[in-house]
Amino acid sequence: MLYLGAYFYAMFFYGYYLANGGVLEGDIILAIAQTNIREALTYLETAFSGWQITLLAALSLPVLFWGWFSFRAFHRLHSLEMPSEKAAVIERALAGIFIVFFMFVQAQGMLAQSSKGYGCQAKQVLAFSVYMLRSYGNFEKNRAEIISSIRFDETAAEAPEKGVYALIIGESANRDHWSLYGYQYDTTPLMNRRIARQDDGYRFIYFRNAYSSFTHTVESVTNALTNVNQYNGEDLSRAVSLIDIANKAGFDTYWISNQSGDSMIVTPLTAISMSAGSIKFVSESRNGGKIFDLDILDNLPQRLNPDRNSLIVIHLMGSHTKYRDRYPQEFSKFSGAEDIINEYDNSIGYTDYVIDRLFRHLSENTNLMFIGYVSDHGADPSQMGNDHNTTHFVFDMVRVPFVIGFSEKYLKARGDLVNTLSARTHECFTNDLIFDLMLGITGLSSANYYRKSYDLSSESYSVNCGNALTLLGAKPVSEDPGLTGNTE
Repeated sequence: MLYLGAYFYAMFFYGYYLANGGVLEGDIILAIAQTNIREALTYLETAFSGWQITLLAALSLPVLFWGWFSFRAFHRLHSLEMPSEKAAVIERALAGIFIVFFMFVQAQGMLAQSSKGYGCQAKQVLAFSVYMLRSYGNFEKNRAEIISSIRFDETAAEAPEKGVYALIIGESANRDHWSLYGYQYDTTPLMNRRIARQDDGYRFIYFRNAYSSFTHTVESVTNALTNVNQYNGEDLSRAVSLIDIANKAGFDTYWISNQSGDSMIVTPLTAISMSAGSIKFVSESRNGGKIFDLDILDNLPQRLNPDRNSLIVIHLMGSHTKYRDRYPQEFSKFSGAEDIINEYDNSIGYTDYVIDRLFRHLSENTNLMFIGYVSDHGADPSQMGNDHNTTHFVFDMVRVPFVIGFSEKYLKARGDLVNTLSARTHECFTNDLIFDLMLGITGLSSANYYRKSYDLSSESYSVNCGNALTLLGAKPVSEDPGLTGNTE
C-alpha cells in the first residue's frame, strides 16, 4: 500500500506538470486545500483548456488501473501458495516500475528547482505542505494563549480621537493596470481625481513601490494581518493578529468579506476573520456565479459607538477570476481584440468605483479617521488561469496598488505621522508590513508585538528597495524591472 500511495502522489505530480506546463509546488497544494468547490470549478475552467482536462481525465484511467492491478497482484502474491523466490521477483518488478516512474517525476522537480532556487522535488513539496498544514492547526490551537500575552505600555499615546479606521483588502489587483500608476487606459478615474484634488476634507497618499509578500490570498493576507512577515522569522503557530490587538485595546472590530468563508481546511485567515466582534460573509453566487463588491455597501455597520474606536476590515472579491464575473454589464467600458485584458481592466474600473462608494459612505456616516486600500496580491491577466500562480511567476503577480487617506481631524492630531508617509511614496513596502503600519496609525504602537522597524510611518522604518522581499522571502524586490526610482 505504501508503493500504491506513493505512486498516486507521483502520478498526480506529473499529471499537473503535463496539463499545466509547470511543476507542482507546495503552495499549489495549500491553495487547493484552502479553496472550496465553487472556486475549484472556476479554477479548472480558467486554468485548463478542454484538451488539458481531457488529458487529466485520461491520466486518471491508468492510475486507477494500476492501483487496482497492484492491489490485486500483491493480494494474490500473499494469498497463493507461490514459491517465495517467484513472489519476490514479481514484487521487485512491480516496485521497479514505480521507482522508475517516481525518479522521472523527481527529475522534473530537480530541473525546476535549478531554475527557481527552492524545493520543487516531489518529496520536498509534500514535506512543505505537511509542515504548513501543521502550522495552520497550531495557529488555531495556540490562539487563547497568544491573545492573553498581549500587553500595552500604559504611558504611550493612544489614538488621537475616537473614530473609525477602515482597511480594504483588494483581490488580484495589479497596479500596472491602474491609471493612477500611469496605465494607458483610464481604469481608476475616481481615485485619480481624489489624489489630484485632495477634496472632501481627506488627504490621500499612494505608494509607487508596494508589493505583496506572496501570490496567493491566504498566505498574503495572513501575513498582512499578523506579526509574521518575511523579515522577522516569526513562527505562524505563535502569531498574533491586528484584530486580536484591536479587540484587546477596546476597539469594536468588524470583518466584512465578499469572499467565501468556507474552505476544505481551517486556515489562519479563517481564524483571524472569526475573531472579529462582527462578522459578515456577503458573497452570493447569482447569474452564473457573478459576485459584485458593491453588495458590501449594504452590509456595512449601520450604527457605530461614537465613544469607542472601530476597526473595519473589508475583503473584496476584486479581480478574482473569472474577471467578467466581477462587474455589472454597465462597467464593460473596455473592449477589443484582447478580451481577457479588457475584462481585467473592467474589473479594475469597477473596484475603483466600489472603493469610492465605500469611502463616501464611511466619511459621510461615521467619524472616519483613516481608510486604506491594498491588494492581497497582483496578477498577470495574460496568463488567465495562472495569473497569480508561482509556477509561472512574473513580478506582475506581486505589484500591488496601495492607497491611504486621513481625515482633517487625524491630520491635526498626527500631522507628523502623515508627513512621514507623504515623504515615503517611493519607498519599497511589502504588504506583510500592514500589521505594524496599522498599529502605528491606530495609536496601538504601544502593543508588545509592534516593531517600529517594520512601520512605514516610523522614523525607524528599516525596509528599503535594497532589502525588500517577496515570494515569502525567496525573491528580492530589487530584481523587478518595473521598480521605480526612489525620488520623484
